[in-house]
Amino acid sequence: MKHLELVELWNSAHTAWAADQPLPDELEAWRASYSGKGKSAIDKAAMPEPWVGDLASKPVAVTMGIHPGVADPAFQHREGAWPNTIQDQHDGSYADWAATGPYFGDVWESAHGVNVHSGHRMRFLSAWTGKDLMPSQVVDFTVYPWHAADWKTNAFKLDPEVLREYVLEPIASTGATWAFGFGKDWWELIEALDLPILDRLGDGGRPYPTQVDHRRWLVAEGPDGLRIAAMRMDSMPIPPTKEETEDLRRVLESGPAGENRKRNMSIELESDLAARLREMDMSYMNITRLMLAIDDVELAVDSWQADEKDDGVALVYRDDVVVTIQPEWADFMTEAPAGTSVSPGTEGNHRLPLPPAATGPAKTTRKVTKEPKPLGMCPECFNVLNPDGSCPMECGE
Repeated sequence: MKHLELVELWNSAHTAWAADQPLPDELEAWRASYSGKGKSAIDKAAMPEPWVGDLASKPVAVTMGIHPGVADPAFQHREGAWPNTIQDQHDGSYADWAATGPYFGDVWESAHGVNVHSGHRMRFLSAWTGKDLMPSQVVDFTVYPWHAADWKTNAFKLDPEVLREYVLEPIASTGATWAFGFGKDWWELIEALDLPILDRLGDGGRPYPTQVDHRRWLVAEGPDGLRIAAMRMDSMPIPPTKEETEDLRRVLESGPAGENRKRNMSIELESDLAARLREMDMSYMNITRLMLAIDDVELAVDSWQADEKDDGVALVYRDDVVVTIQPEWADFMTEAPAGTSVSPGTEGNHRLPLPPAATGPAKTTRKVTKEPKPLGMCPECFNVLNPDGSCPMECGE
């Protein structure tokens, strides 16, 4: 389904909902995919919200949520502020109302305060696109458009064809090439729908310069070239900072989910090598700098092995060692490795030069730590702080 067809469908569906009339059969089947009872049941008095934002803005990327959350009767119930606004100011058009970016406006924020959730997503999409997006340009779809006060994941059984026809195909039709979901529900949904997996970043996958070691990404293939990236964390799934988002785009678009440029290492080799480097206590940031340096000099690598002293890693191409990585390199603190060129080493080998560590060799065992329960609140962005007083959005302490 094209996004303009989706607009027509939901405009008519909203008119039916406002008059307390049955929805079209295909939407009733969609609504029936969630079977929560009692406090977890659908709020039938609340308006469904399949997306917010302007679909005509030709977004480069969109965000996605599983469901719209608990409803505020003063806004989302029949005779509430939003249905009245849709009828009085937009001639009954749900799409025209959604295109105004209503959750960033004074009407909503005067009752609920600054919309931190939507603000995070706007900053993330602005960093991804490299543009200062207006609220109407922040397009956010939901997989299940109906409100529920206490959402139960195990009560949701979505038909893959429903997701494709009513969510993913319309997203691709807008011109978006990337769609982002945040939280383990999205990760699990992608795996449950058996979508083709294109890439994995973070622990268990390719490294990228994240400042949160437990941030992980799963990238799947959707219709018409759409790339679906799901992020999960051990704590609140807050989108990364501007700088990390820019690095994330570079890593994703230089991989199998992006421009499909010729790579100097296979995805499997890169993931396996990253796991070995983590055992040497090399940070994700430094592992990524190393990988980018190898790519920058177009150095071919087809395997890795323990070096002669069994305390480092030797990168190999056609049985020749081309780069050696020592534990003392694990903590180098430069903007990027010094390896902008490859210089000949002894006996015909080549070395990618990196600075030595300032504090000596790192341990060679992997550290496994349990993520502490976050406490406190940041006075700048109002997110829950980590126990050490640091803000997950890096606003400060």
